[in-house]
Amino acid sequence: MNQELLPPSVRALLARGALFEGKYKLLRPLGEGSFASVLHARHEAMDREVALKFLRSDVMKAHPEVGERFMTEVRLASRLTSPHTVTIFDFGRTEEGVPYMVLEYVRGKTLDYAIEKYGGLGLKRSIRVALQILESLEEAHANNIIHRDLKPANIMVGKGLKKERGKRRVHAKVLDFGVAKLVEQSEEGLRSTESGRQSTQFIGTPRYMSPEQILGKEVKPASDLYSLGLIFYEMCTGLDSVGGDNVAKVAQAHLAEEPLELEGLAELPSVLQSIVRRATARHSKDRFQSAAEFREALEEAVELGKRKNVEAKTVAAVADGGPQKEKKQKAKERRSDVFSGRGYVELPEEAVEPRRPSTGAGVRPPTPSTRQATPRHPSPRPGGAGGAATPSKEIGRPSSGTLDLDMDTVEQQKREIARKRHASLKRQRQAERDNGKIWRWTASLTVIAVATFLSFVLVGGAMGALALPMRFGIALLPAILALLWAVFSETNYQDTLRGVIKPWAQRSVLMVLLSLAVLAVIMPDAARRSLLDDPLWFMNGWPDALRASGLAILVELICDGAAWLLGLMTHIIPWSP
Repeated sequence: MNQELLPPSVRALLARGALFEGKYKLLRPLGEGSFASVLHARHEAMDREVALKFLRSDVMKAHPEVGERFMTEVRLASRLTSPHTVTIFDFGRTEEGVPYMVLEYVRGKTLDYAIEKYGGLGLKRSIRVALQILESLEEAHANNIIHRDLKPANIMVGKGLKKERGKRRVHAKVLDFGVAKLVEQSEEGLRSTESGRQSTQFIGTPRYMSPEQILGKEVKPASDLYSLGLIFYEMCTGLDSVGGDNVAKVAQAHLAEEPLELEGLAELPSVLQSIVRRATARHSKDRFQSAAEFREALEEAVELGKRKNVEAKTVAAVADGGPQKEKKQKAKERRSDVFSGRGYVELPEEAVEPRRPSTGAGVRPPTPSTRQATPRHPSPRPGGAGGAATPSKEIGRPSSGTLDLDMDTVEQQKREIARKRHASLKRQRQAERDNGKIWRWTASLTVIAVATFLSFVLVGGAMGALALPMRFGIALLPAILALLWAVFSETNYQDTLRGVIKPWAQRSVLMVLLSLAVLAVIMPDAARRSLLDDPLWFMNGWPDALRASGLAILVELICDGAAWLLGLMTHIIPWSP
């Protein structure tokens, strides 16, 4: 986090761990976004953890009107009380006039991290999280507040405090309502600030922005619901909703008249496909018009899923030996099949006795056995004066039931193909992420090893006046300090690579440069002579073959180069001999 973007008074208090506004103890930086910096703090009197959000100084300089809008919107956003909206406890301005607000400190992970790590949340959790987000949006929209920047990074997910059926269910909270723009009432769609200037600040993330927002038109609750439709799709499938290498391609995908190309949508149940398609329609009039309407559609989908689940269980119970009534009904259907001739193999056509018309006495009526052996689709026979006899069913024409079965089979095949393609795409993306992660691990560990080796050789080689055990201890000190610096830097990442290993590599390089700078300032001449006289100090006692190896040559070259740099410093530093 760049602390230079914080107000000077806040930076000074953070350095001392002092109280802000006489009540908030500043603990550590949490992160920064495109418009604000966030600090972790504690309300001393109430013993409550909070998050302090300050507008960035560069944003204030570039767009003075943002501060005015910020204060206006935070006043209204502080009225939101939904359990799925991050609470705003307080707000005000610093000594420099920079707006800030005091937020509820939420423990958990952002939704984008959860989607990336777990490859989606599954249908049940996705619906549950979507319903909670809709509850938050429903209250905000009722207060004429539109979020405008709804995205997975602005949604925190964690375990709720209350247990349901002995388990803590997933609990979602929507962040950053304090930067949402009010619903415009003017025909121009712009609201003037107190200074008289019109605000044109671009708020939103292109990947989740509605088409009307990209075009700079008036936004409505349907704009937030468009963003939620994309988020819901990503939660269900684990796939990116809108791809693209740049903002122009992303905007083009949103503005196209044809529906968005959502690769994994076909794998979802048809009712959820319809919900996603409606929420992400190109024109706002075709979408859900309110959060309540979106919520009702999801609740109906849940009820439909429950009914289908009950029906499936009933069918399974009958198949496994269900109620006696169901058994009798199936037996009756089987008997009916027998007497209607179904279930039997048809005789060859030449073995069938042709049906004779009953035109007079003495003609024998067809027997039951003849009726049973009559083909289901007889061929038309040439008739006499009355013309050809017309069969009851056309030859080769399938019945409507057969057509239904065929269409069901086609749909099942389509879903299976889409599922396999989706699974293959997920495996491919997971392999790419794994390969990238392996490469980053390898690169970081290599940097740590090289930097540790350099600092060990240089620092230990410069301490020629000390005993060998002490030289070893001081030579390892930069590597140890780099590790401690990385571990206790409180970097806000969840995994070891980004939270420890990568910062350790960066700080190891800094420790090499810092070690050279310290040697150049404190003892440039003594360090230079020590590096030239005894560069292979840690190899004392090694066999001669090792002391003449490539490693020894590399160490001597490093020490000679460092000695040359220190020699230059002796001509610059005034107190050097």
